[in-house]
Amino acid sequence: MSHTQKRNQSHKNTHKGKTKERITQTISVFGKGEGLVVVNGKEYRVYPEDLNTALDGDTVALELQERKNNPKAKVVKIEKRKRTKFVGTVKKESGSLIVSPDSRRMYTPLFIEDKNSIPEEGTKVAVQISEWKGGKPYGKIITVFGKQNEHKTEISSILFEHDIDTNFPPNVTAEGESFEKAWESILIHELEVRKDLRTTPTITIDPVDAKDFDDALSLTTLPNGNIEVGVHIADVSHFVLPDSALDKEASIRAFSVYLVDRTIPMLPESLSNNLCSLKPNEDRLAFSCLFELDSENRVVNEWFGKTVIHSEHRFSYEEAQSSIENGDQPLHDMLTIFNTRAKKMQAERSKEGSIDFGDSEVRFELDENGAVVDIHKKTRMDAHRLVEEYMLLANRRVARFMEKFTEVNDTGNIPLYFLYRIHDNPHAERMETFAQFVRALGYTFPDASKVSANDITTLLHKAKDTPESGVINTAALRTMSKAIYSTKNIGHFGLAFDTYTHFTSPIRRYADLIVHRLLQHALDNTKPEQSFIKKLPKLSEYICERELDVVDAERQSIRFKQVEYMQRHVGEVRKGIINGITEWGMYVEDSETKTEGLISIRSMKDDYYSLDKKSYALVGRDNKQQYQLGDEVAFLVKAVRLEERQIDFELKK
Repeated sequence: MSHTQKRNQSHKNTHKGKTKERITQTISVFGKGEGLVVVNGKEYRVYPEDLNTALDGDTVALELQERKNNPKAKVVKIEKRKRTKFVGTVKKESGSLIVSPDSRRMYTPLFIEDKNSIPEEGTKVAVQISEWKGGKPYGKIITVFGKQNEHKTEISSILFEHDIDTNFPPNVTAEGESFEKAWESILIHELEVRKDLRTTPTITIDPVDAKDFDDALSLTTLPNGNIEVGVHIADVSHFVLPDSALDKEASIRAFSVYLVDRTIPMLPESLSNNLCSLKPNEDRLAFSCLFELDSENRVVNEWFGKTVIHSEHRFSYEEAQSSIENGDQPLHDMLTIFNTRAKKMQAERSKEGSIDFGDSEVRFELDENGAVVDIHKKTRMDAHRLVEEYMLLANRRVARFMEKFTEVNDTGNIPLYFLYRIHDNPHAERMETFAQFVRALGYTFPDASKVSANDITTLLHKAKDTPESGVINTAALRTMSKAIYSTKNIGHFGLAFDTYTHFTSPIRRYADLIVHRLLQHALDNTKPEQSFIKKLPKLSEYICERELDVVDAERQSIRFKQVEYMQRHVGEVRKGIINGITEWGMYVEDSETKTEGLISIRSMKDDYYSLDKKSYALVGRDNKQQYQLGDEVAFLVKAVRLEERQIDFELKK
């Protein structure tokens, strides 16, 4: 992880009268060749001359130097490289061909020892660094992706850069297919040992183009007037056994990956799209949560266990929404009850401080060659929210249930054998910056040290349906800490939950598969192997690292296609919202496509503009014109640099 604070080793020495402390940990390095390490919450800068060839994510030995107002560190030794393979584009520099890295955190070009192996300028390649000479990295080209900016080239390079494999090893594929061949006998056996819920009314609600359905909902009205809601999750753990070929591959992948043009699943198709997909009109194995809810949505009784279910209808979100609104689809009464109850759950969560950041996702319409035809904003409907509410209910109740099974050992420590989804409180400095920003927009907000999730929820409600609501949502989201997986529970700030986990998506998240296994141990009143308990903290760290890689890959693919789309719209006048103000200009998000571009101060010719930090605005020196965060502006798409993923806008009045 980028800012690991755990020290592996530490000692102090004295040099020229100054005390220095040596530590070993991970370093963050940025594009200008400057590093950063965080030790016990304190930041130490590593200047370019002190990097000693360290790259972002490397494990390094450092000397800390305590200096007033400027603590710094020096890399003494590279202990472990995070990566030695980099993607870049062949370019000519000072008459020679070099590889310019794609990563903004790679501060130096890559030099190729075998000059004859370098393809023509503009070709995207992968380079394996073999050595450093004179502070420069040298290596060989190991993959040629193709011409820069072509769809296939860019997507392939994104996958390579983030170590995402599109193919499964033959033994993994074969293991998955063996379950397909044995499915009938598996089902016969499992019907004898599982709760049979095949006659319980059950549905799935998913995107219209979904290929795997990992969750289903059922509803039963009980004689006492309460309802029983079933949250049924594909029982991946029945097929993916610990230390099997499937398990080892899934643990490496950790997540399914969703790029603009494809899905790279965590599990082979035999499971992800077939046996572990809760298809309509098919018997399927599930790990189920049954909740008896009274009229106030209080959980009166709950049951967790293995089941066999039979989904009787597969809804798209649009079909479910149409049924809720118009009653023109099957099972209208069931969906109405689900939706009514979900709205109450959402209102209750909101009262408790749970933050809803809305939805800013986009959907890409591509042609047969992968080129962007159009970009659409995704609309978040009641059908989306009702599914979310029941998934949140299941995740929260599973975590609470598991807390009953923790024990105090001889040393008084709680054994680490559960995996939580935690979300730490926002960093005080970030929160203070956010507080100043919203106050500049005219909103009241408490001191940063006293901010709760409820304060942010209240703010978002006040800003709802205002021109600045989108930028406030974005700013609040950027202020938040990153939600992570951990064996230590500190609660979930954003959801305002004291305990939370991920249980509902084991097809696409390895963490959920672990939670399924741990829950089954608790139900069986057994404990996992001690060796697994010991490795769980490290495994959770690895999953968090992979999550960062996967999210970055998805974002890169989105940005590439957004910039590609805007390339065809150079010269158009469009509308957008100012979502960033800096000394060099203002960033504007296109209202239709959520694509961001820069209006530089240099292009604003009607006056001399400067940044007013108090109001978060660009203010004209003579005309006093202000451009503030959240303002809607018209802009011209002036220029697009696809290779740099940069877009220049020009202000129009």
